[in-house]
Amino acid sequence: MICPECGSYQPNRAKFCGICGSPLSQEGLLESFFKKGGEGEFTLPRHRSPLFYMVITLILILSIALLAGAAYLVYLVAWGEKKEEGKKQAVEENTKEYFNPEIGFSLSYPDNWTMDEDSPGQGELASLAIWFSSRKRLELKAYQLDPVVTIGGLEGISEFLSDDAEKRILSFGGAQPGASGAGTSDSRAGSPP
Repeated sequence: MICPECGSYQPNRAKFCGICGSPLSQEGLLESFFKKGGEGEFTLPRHRSPLFYMVITLILILSIALLAGAAYLVYLVAWGEKKEEGKKQAVEENTKEYFNPEIGFSLSYPDNWTMDEDSPGQGELASLAIWFSSRKRLELKAYQLDPVVTIGGLEGISEFLSDDAEKRILSFGGAQPGASGAGTSDSRAGSPP
């Protein structure tokens, strides 16, 4: 049954409305259906669950977020790439390049810095001094390292690699090769726990 006063749904055997308290009867129900009112008249129940309002609010927020995301994507496609190109050109205009083809070394630095190329010392390929201001200076030195010479020849390389392998085995909980009681054997294979 539908209450003729508030429009809420009630059980079929109810005598009174549980929300507004108005009497419910079959005659009142028939009168409410045949009552002539305006054509645009539509009555909603007075009381709704808070969950209903939360769902409606959530739907509105999601639709606004989707519209904002779509508008942002349209903006990026239409105007976003032009600004990035302008920034790249501005960066390229404000930088200087240093390139030494003999050693294959290049460096980009801001145009308000000054760079002096010093004479390289012993073992250095290049020596550069960059002045940020009158008091701040950065020195760059390029070296070429020969790994065979710095470790100590071929014997040093094999010793270095074997030491590194032993360190890795120990870090995973293993024992040194050749040591008694190696922790890598599995004692569970033949006996129950």
